[in-house]
Amino acid sequence: MGVDYKVEKHQSSRKRVYLVPEISAEGIADDSPRSALAHKADVVIRELLGKESSAAYSWGEDDSLSSIQVEFPNEIAVKLVSRMKRQSVERVVTGTLPGRWRSSWDIENSTATFRLRTEFPAAVPHPKISVTDENRYLIPSAVTEDGDTVFWDLRSTDPHGLTTGRTGTGKTVVLLGTCMEFAGRDWAVWVADPKRVEFLGIRKWPNVQVVATTVEDQIAMIWDAFELMEHRYRLIETAGADEDDFEPLLVLADEYTEFRSAVNAWWSENKHKGAPSKCPIFNAVGSLARLARKARIHLRFGMQRPDAELLSGEVRDNLGDRHSLGRLSPQGAQMMWEAAYIGTSVPRKIPGRGTATGPDGQPAEAQAYWTPDPRKVARFRKAGDIEILEGLYPTSTTHKRFTYEIEDEDSPTWLDDNDKPTLYTPWAAVTQARRVPSPDADEHLTLDELLDDLSSAREAAAGETSAPVSEPREDRHLQLVRDDEDEAGDDYGLVQTVCADRLRPGDLIDVDGDWVVVEEAVADPDEEGMISISWRSDDDDAGELALTADDMLEVRRMTEESE
Repeated sequence: MGVDYKVEKHQSSRKRVYLVPEISAEGIADDSPRSALAHKADVVIRELLGKESSAAYSWGEDDSLSSIQVEFPNEIAVKLVSRMKRQSVERVVTGTLPGRWRSSWDIENSTATFRLRTEFPAAVPHPKISVTDENRYLIPSAVTEDGDTVFWDLRSTDPHGLTTGRTGTGKTVVLLGTCMEFAGRDWAVWVADPKRVEFLGIRKWPNVQVVATTVEDQIAMIWDAFELMEHRYRLIETAGADEDDFEPLLVLADEYTEFRSAVNAWWSENKHKGAPSKCPIFNAVGSLARLARKARIHLRFGMQRPDAELLSGEVRDNLGDRHSLGRLSPQGAQMMWEAAYIGTSVPRKIPGRGTATGPDGQPAEAQAYWTPDPRKVARFRKAGDIEILEGLYPTSTTHKRFTYEIEDEDSPTWLDDNDKPTLYTPWAAVTQARRVPSPDADEHLTLDELLDDLSSAREAAAGETSAPVSEPREDRHLQLVRDDEDEAGDDYGLVQTVCADRLRPGDLIDVDGDWVVVEEAVADPDEEGMISISWRSDDDDAGELALTADDMLEVRRMTEESE
């Protein structure tokens, strides 16, 4: 009831106990909100973790409970070895105390900490680059709910990374930010862009040396990185060089699934006699993943969903830094995080929300930095976006842009003394491509241009009550999809009826007319035949359900696993 009571008398014959409030030293019952909440938490903790448990509380400025540190008896610790039991305790705490709670456990020492989940900010602007000796090799990309920065540590045992996310989740935004972080440290950036338009905005960004869009140029770029790695290894072997002598290089292969498909098609048309059935460029990718760390060459793959072929074998093991944007299917979560429930309940209506390798090396929900696309800032005229780019703009241009010159069969390179073709193969031509200065190598998107755009945006904002909107044209053939029209085109299959005990993380269920995603659905250890269900909405609301195992629900599942 929020107040401490004592037994005044007990009438055993009538089976009646009389309780009265405890009186404090001042003669007044302590009925403050903090005391009432602490009393309620005490009851919950002792009921869950034993009467001998003890708890210490931390409070927010508004007398809100922010964390609970618990010590429990060793005999209770034995029961908590089960992850399901620990999750059950966490759900009860969330269901009985204000807010959403998460727990961390030290079973060996019989302690636990419950922390109130904080609300993620709607957007996190990409911070200004400020390089120090301490953070030079830490590439930031997001923040966790605890406010911790998510870093890609280039000097760790995870020198390469993988970023996944379907259209609209923020994958390209994160990859743009990674490119700008490298370029802002005066390091070179090489990009393979199979879709040809995703990285248009940084083609003239200082220190972005090449954005390869054709399949031949992309193969040439990957092979060039492979040969650079071999060259650096020779320097280590023969000239006594050390990896600290080498400047880091980012090799970004976006839409890697599309790249692989395009290479396979190209290879089927251009494979020469005696060549292997599989294009050798994939062997080069594998070698880079295994060996490029010592040469300070860092790979980053981007793809729309986790790929079984890439995420298998030793290549997978070398892609230790991972970031998945948006909601994963259980299969995708298993491939990405080796657990079918991680990342399956990420809210769908919050761009940039996803799961990333956290500071402790474990997957954590994270909100990605917002990094504007330079190609779009002038179009949308958002002054804040231009200011973000100002903070990311490199202080110097240390790497000039280049293109690859790929000679054709008629080139003198492939003619013998009698002017007859010899030794030419499309593969040889691509792997022997030469770097040549880009025709516009000295042209860069400058700060002056950004500032001009910023000035124009501010002038427009001062004279307009709202941003200018383009007039509709009769010949416009592209239309925006409204939220209420999007359901038919999402990643979930048709409605099916499923028993409560067959629910899985990632399933959509109907709660009060809204589709919400199941975070957990486990058998209640204290109530036989009951299923405890934790759910989360697209807008990041959350709740709990308790159903019998044979209750029937309408369910939608990811199309790749719908039954």
